[in-house]
Amino acid sequence: MKLSKKVVAAMSTAALLVTASFFTSCGEEDDDENNMLSGKNNDYSIAYKNDTDVVSRGYATTTFKHAGSLCQMTMNKSSAGAGAMGYIWDLESNSARAEKDPRRFFIFGFNYDQTASKKAAYYLSLYKNVTDIQAQNMGATGGTNKETGAYDETGKTATEKEYISLKAANSFTPVIDEATGDFVVTVDVYEGGEFTVNETTGEKTYTSYDGTYIVDIYNGKVDMAAIKGTTTNTTPVDTYTISAEDVGYLSETTDTTKKICGATANQKNGAVYANVYAGKTLTGSWHYAKTYATDEVVED
Repeated sequence: MKLSKKVVAAMSTAALLVTASFFTSCGEEDDDENNMLSGKNNDYSIAYKNDTDVVSRGYATTTFKHAGSLCQMTMNKSSAGAGAMGYIWDLESNSARAEKDPRRFFIFGFNYDQTASKKAAYYLSLYKNVTDIQAQNMGATGGTNKETGAYDETGKTATEKEYISLKAANSFTPVIDEATGDFVVTVDVYEGGEFTVNETTGEKTYTSYDGTYIVDIYNGKVDMAAIKGTTTNTTPVDTYTISAEDVGYLSETTDTTKKICGATANQKNGAVYANVYAGKTLTGSWHYAKTYATDEVVED
């Protein structure tokens, strides 16, 4: 990781040392009681055997805040049926509340079924008031494809709003490396609005923002000059737009010519997520190929 020239010029050597230490430390809001996940900065991994008789869930956060990322997730086909990998963003908590700290976040995840369909199936949801990620469905109750329960500000009722269900209709056949057995699923989460895209660099130039999140899902790595990768891949297998109402940053007084999700006050933690089924082993890795709205930090 490297600091931008603008910041370096304004900071003393001592301040740089302090800042580097902060940005490379472990996430302050990790929830990984079984120590499944390891890594820091842009790269994380899992090689975990679940010897218990229940599902093990966990996430590891970045120490810097942002509004979405392009996250490349690599799973080995030997992990078929072993669990799921995913990316969490807008991870928000309120430490002032009593008991466990309720959390709100968006999550994209996927799994792989080698024996039957040989496809990667994916899902997308919004969770609110989660206090125990080890609970079934993180404690959220009710049916699917709707917001379940009431959003209880006391933090007692966990809810899930399901945008994309984990089912056969939402799946694709991944491109598996024959030598390693690995395949990559990439999710690109960025702010919606009016913008143009530089075909050479992949950078977006906005003329206005609308407070939504756009979620692009790719089969494989995405390779543009500004994004690490090895396979040219610019067409997502699926795209979903999360409404400004669900995101929650847009109001009647919002200046839409400026970043909304990416405004400093609205940037939240991101995290890598995994669940591993009882008696199974999950092996994989995450790479933050690009993050958005981190004006102070430019990552390798």
